[in-house]
Amino acid sequence: VKALACKFLEDLPLRIPRLERELEAGSLDAALNTSHGIGGAAANMGAPALRAVARRIEDACKAGDLAAARASIDDLNTQFAELAPVLRAMAGS
Repeated sequence: VKALACKFLEDLPLRIPRLERELEAGSLDAALNTSHGIGGAAANMGAPALRAVARRIEDACKAGDLAAARASIDDLNTQFAELAPVLRAMAGS
């Protein structure tokens, strides 16, 4: 679990800004892939709220709804910010 938490803490701060850039560029296919990866990682970490937001973005991308996908980014950042301290404790950092 410690290694997973460490990897998650290293990876998500890179993936979320990438997702934001993809959405800003209107790259729905890329954003769909990135949001799917975030959701999978969240599921592996047992983070259902973060997973749900990533899924919402993924679904919006599938539907071609760029505005809805963009509207969920703040929620994604909030969920990660709430989860990060718990993960840091799990990682021992």
